[in-house]
Amino acid sequence: MSEICGYLLARAYANEAWIEDLISDFGNFSSSHEEKYFDVIRESRNLNVPEDCSSECDGKYDFISSERALNSFLTEIVNINHKHTEIINHICNKFSVVNKKIEVESDIFSAKKYIEQKLDSSFLTKFINYINDIELCIKRLSLEYYSWRIEKCNDIIISHAGLSNKQNFSFKKSKFEKTIFYVDQNFISKLSSSPKYLSRFRKYIDISGSVFAYSSYATEDGIKMNKLYLKEYFKSLSDICNNNIFIKCEGELSFGSEEIENTVDRVLLWYPVTEAAENIKIFQPHIDDCMRDEKKISIDVVSEINDDINKFLQNIDDNLYEYLSGYILFKAYSFSLKDLINKSTKCDSDTDFIDNVKNIWDFLDFIKYKVPKKSDKRKLKSSYRDSEHLMHAWKADFFITDDENLKYRGNFIYSVININTEFFGIREFDQKITDYIRKHHENDLGGSKIL
Repeated sequence: MSEICGYLLARAYANEAWIEDLISDFGNFSSSHEEKYFDVIRESRNLNVPEDCSSECDGKYDFISSERALNSFLTEIVNINHKHTEIINHICNKFSVVNKKIEVESDIFSAKKYIEQKLDSSFLTKFINYINDIELCIKRLSLEYYSWRIEKCNDIIISHAGLSNKQNFSFKKSKFEKTIFYVDQNFISKLSSSPKYLSRFRKYIDISGSVFAYSSYATEDGIKMNKLYLKEYFKSLSDICNNNIFIKCEGELSFGSEEIENTVDRVLLWYPVTEAAENIKIFQPHIDDCMRDEKKISIDVVSEINDDINKFLQNIDDNLYEYLSGYILFKAYSFSLKDLINKSTKCDSDTDFIDNVKNIWDFLDFIKYKVPKKSDKRKLKSSYRDSEHLMHAWKADFFITDDENLKYRGNFIYSVININTEFFGIREFDQKITDYIRKHHENDLGGSKIL
């Protein structure tokens, strides 16, 4: 990368940081000028993109895209302020504030509730119209900016389309003959850090003959952990699950075994694609916010959904039913809202099951059922792997996880596509195997079922 391209990339990062600040809190416009990224912007304002800069240069592409979005937003804000000069001047006079272009307007925006209480009724409608225009402008910026970020992620995914031909599979398919438990990173980490728990676990396996399995996303979870724990984590994963794994391959979800070294190699091969997919999970909530009708899916409605989603769907009003049905139709999902309510989503193949898990997961994101905060990027990224866990666990008898939101979502999704996989928390599972071992000793009887 040339020096000029590196400089443009740094400027693009500064632009992106500012854009994200403006979207999340436009009322903080004035104080945002004090942020460190503004040093980069101020110093490079007169920088021209050289004609010989490669069209493949990330710095040039990101700089031009972010600069276009930022300039369009600032220009529109100036136009809005010009359109509403009367109300802005009235507010400045009323509160004895000097009008410093965009800075004072951001202060007005952040204090809108306070101003509404103080304004004369004759100016109230004009003020509300002004605020509505500002909010619409912010939404347009959010839609343009995050659509661009998602487009970049999709470009990365498409550019790696040939990876499937480069994979080295050592996977050996086998039949489902015993009770299978699907596990995630939480369970593996708990076992590896608790010798007593691990001892009970091994005793349970010896008595019951049950099988424990994972997917490549448990491996991915490990890779994203602190590297100091990685060696022990992979050893525990291999030992506990005996290399049993669920793999999506050739349109099927298959169960079998694979050496963990080979699984890790595949995960690393696909890492840029997975990273891009995780980043889409960070950006998509902003697009959803622009698309969502907040009058129909209000804070109170979201609260009802999260209290009891089944009860909410059973008692949904006609207007919201029509709205959500329209959204599902727009997204071209294979299920309807009626299917979700009646728990009658049809699946004729493994591909259908996997696609429906993904699409219902995304629908739950849209209605904000058990979702992370938009500011929690770590959990948003993790939510991508959580959805993949559900796409791999549905052929197991049980899924052990301590992720409460994953259990809530998993129980709902599996119920509407008629999957019988049960969810256990780690403590709940420990109690069940403790009871199982005790009963086995009391009755001198073994078995292959935990319940």
